[in-house]
Amino acid sequence: MGQQPAEMGQEKIAKLLLRMAAPSIITTLTTSLYSIADAAFIGRLGPDALGAITVSFPILAFIGCFGLMFGLGGSSALSRFLGSGETGKADSAALIAVYGALFFGTCAGVTAFLFIKPLLILFGATRSIVPFAIPYGKILSLGSAVTVCNMAFSYIVRGEGNTRYSMTAMAAGTAANIILDPVLIFLCKMGIAGAAYATIISQLFTLVLFIIYYKKDVKYISIKRHRHIPLRPIIKETLKIGFPSFINQFFVSAVLAVINNVAKTFSTESIGAVGIVIRILFFGIFIIFGYCRALLPVAGYNYGASEFQRLREASKFSIIVLSCFSLIFGIIMTAGAYSILKFFSSDAVLIESGGRILRYAGLVFPFFGFEAVIMTLHQALGKPYPAAVLSLARQGVLIIPIALLLYPFLGVKGIVVSIFISEVLILALSLFFGFRLKNQLSR
Repeated sequence: MGQQPAEMGQEKIAKLLLRMAAPSIITTLTTSLYSIADAAFIGRLGPDALGAITVSFPILAFIGCFGLMFGLGGSSALSRFLGSGETGKADSAALIAVYGALFFGTCAGVTAFLFIKPLLILFGATRSIVPFAIPYGKILSLGSAVTVCNMAFSYIVRGEGNTRYSMTAMAAGTAANIILDPVLIFLCKMGIAGAAYATIISQLFTLVLFIIYYKKDVKYISIKRHRHIPLRPIIKETLKIGFPSFINQFFVSAVLAVINNVAKTFSTESIGAVGIVIRILFFGIFIIFGYCRALLPVAGYNYGASEFQRLREASKFSIIVLSCFSLIFGIIMTAGAYSILKFFSSDAVLIESGGRILRYAGLVFPFFGFEAVIMTLHQALGKPYPAAVLSLARQGVLIIPIALLLYPFLGVKGIVVSIFISEVLILALSLFFGFRLKNQLSR
């Protein structure tokens, strides 16, 4: 403890980013694979069960806002503190991240548990879906404190440069979840509640691994308060960077609520189709976010150390890598949309609805990599306002009003078209902020 991760300032940028990104991408991939496997297992219980996890997802995503806000904000702050040699402040940033996520995540989880039925109806549950969604949502709401705590731990461990351990802890929990799913759902005959219990047990396993990490002397920071360091400026710094991501995740929930409520006016199968498409999209998005989680501490460290040339190299390399990946993934989604849907269901209505939505989503996915890099750079460098503008534009300020405007004329297709229009506008905003940041770094 007290030592700095000097390799962030010495190793070649491309090699450093790929080395740090590989464990992070594997972590997010395993999480996404669990989500896909979960949908495949639960899909065998019928369209109503599949709809239950779809309408529960926005509630759980909102609770996860707190883990994302404190985890990402704390990670950005501590990486910059480590870069400038302020280890005590980095320790305090880690403390704020973990306990802030735990407290607010617990409050949100208890609230969701108490009001689970009206929340499920608000997020699109039909009369036939509610009996499946209530036990699933209640169990996961009560266990959400563990989930958000793991999110914060994961960001903090990556923020100090130890992406490999973060990968190990998260991947171990995901593997346990995938194993427990069929055992509890089918062998123990617990149904959809078994899927929820499998998730909570695996999250507890991951939490134990993170606690073990901070009990050992293999870390650069410790989660403790240094009495001589005021916490208020560090809390402000954490929230300044993390709050845009909170807003982003909040509007994810809002957008999913709108989409679910539009889908339920057609059929239960349409809600299930939306859930499957979201998981497929998140498979690609999680890979991009996995890379960006590695970019965040690298950019923050080099910015804090005034290594601006290395920061420019990291930015350029990341834009090229993620733009190429986004293009390839978008082509796969567009060309193989209906074949992908057949993996999850044999229902013709579900395949037709989901395939059409997935095909349109594939057309705009190539923009996502560039936009994610620009947002991550602003977060890493302590510039929250452009990140907040991009977050708001992506999730709420553009998509929701455009979708509501087009729905009366185009139906479900209006939702898809609104995503395309908003992505074009977000690309324009990202280009503007990207060129402005480039000029700032050049000076």
